[in-house]
Amino acid sequence: MDPFAPKTILRQDAAIAKSITGIDCSWNLAESAFTRRFSGIPRKLPPLFAGNPVNYSKLNKLTTVEAIAGAAFILGYAQLAIDLLDKFNWGHTFYELNEDLLKDYSEIKSEREIEPLLVEYGLVDKKY
Repeated sequence: MDPFAPKTILRQDAAIAKSITGIDCSWNLAESAFTRRFSGIPRKLPPLFAGNPVNYSKLNKLTTVEAIAGAAFILGYAQLAIDLLDKFNWGHTFYELNEDLLKDYSEIKSEREIEPLLVEYGLVDKKY
């Protein structure tokens, strides 16, 4: 998972991805950490709300486990996502905040469908 990747993870990426990797670092260091080139298929998550106590309800300020769980859910591994989140006493909060978004993200076919979905959820203003 790379928060600065040009492409967003979609369900169809499950056909080409054999694993999910997250780099565990502070958001204060994220820009410098992700300037390094990593192997693999770089993908970012679509907007999700943090359920962790430090960044609760902030958009895109996820912990590494939240990012991996979000990716797993979108790729079609919902039970794996739940199992990962169950290891943290606040993990259920991430799922509860994002349940509908995650289900919708797991059904979209292209990145062009993300913005209209965000408009529908009231997360971005409609562009005219």
